Amino acid sequence: MIGDWYFIGGLAGINKDTIENSSATGKVVGDTRYVGGLVGANQDTIETSYATGDVSVDPDGGLAVGGLVGENLGDVERSFATGDVSGGVRAGGLVGRNVDTVENTYALGDVSGGLRVGGLVGENVDTVSTSYSAGKVAVGIPGEVGGLIGADLDSVSDSYWDIEASGIDSSQGGEGLTTDEMTGEDAPYNMDGFDFEEIWDTVEEDHEDADEDGYPILQDLSREKQLKHVYPSGDRVIIPGFTSTLFTLVVVLAIVIQTKRRDIE
Repeated sequence: MIGDWYFIGGLAGINKDTIENSSATGKVVGDTRYVGGLVGANQDTIETSYATGDVSVDPDGGLAVGGLVGENLGDVERSFATGDVSGGVRAGGLVGRNVDTVENTYALGDVSGGLRVGGLVGENVDTVSTSYSAGKVAVGIPGEVGGLIGADLDSVSDSYWDIEASGIDSSQGGEGLTTDEMTGEDAPYNMDGFDFEEIWDTVEEDHEDADEDGYPILQDLSREKQLKHVYPSGDRVIIPGFTSTLFTLVVVLAIVIQTKRRDIE
């Protein structure tokens, strides 16, 4: 999905009713505002839904961009996003700007942007609860940025981010945990507030369908589809203490050194 105006989403530009049991997998590209992997702007309810495609906007023009929803003016519940999000102001792995409720959700994609950038939500104006994020977070312009929330103007409770995967040890809301604390059988002991009886499931190495310990998944959504994304190792490099920018510089330096060695030989 590619658009050059307001309200761009992989499934819908604007939602004014209820979206449930729905998904979007394609890449979404926009150059203005309210851009989301599933919905550009949500004005009612999104539940048991997800988006896996990357979302990107023009860094100079994008405003409110999220892996699932660009701007949320309603309720987002029991949903997730795994695509990378890049560009703009108010950028979040799940929601760019939240003005209502985000509950029992997660985001695993890498997030980069200008100001107010967060692994889960770029700017929170209302309520975020029992949610988590575990993607790299990078900001282009020095400003508000957080492992979970870029800018928090209201309430964040029982929500967490992976400080190792994100490369960021601070957030405007939520609690930072290590990868080990958020995965496998350890997750229920560290992620207070999460209901592992009726809403969340663990992903453990000794489970028949799991390759290794993974982040928690939602019971109301396909376990098989979620297991494709929740393993911390995957193709994501996790180095404690490294920011995304520093990691990139290290990789570039290594390539330059290797190239010079080959020239000498």
